[in-house]
Amino acid sequence: MLRYALWIVSGVLMVNALVGEKGYLARLQARQEQSKAEDNLHRLRADNARLRVEAERLRRDPAMLESVAREELGLIRPGETLITLRDRPKQ
Repeated sequence: MLRYALWIVSGVLMVNALVGEKGYLARLQARQEQSKAEDNLHRLRADNARLRVEAERLRRDPAMLESVAREELGLIRPGETLITLRDRPKQ
């Protein structure tokens, strides 16, 4: 009887070690999530560095600032005329 009880306890402990809250499978999942988070962090740091360079160029380069103002904001210089072309509606 003691031998069966030990087998049952051992089986329960092994199952808990595999699928329990701090089991092997939970650790694997946590490692995968950590890896994804690290990849995301690297991507965000690279984006941040690129944006810092772009912001510095906008501060220092008047031609780039004008280009962004024209393209993204639709601004024009005093004395210029803005002409907007639209497609004809299909009939």
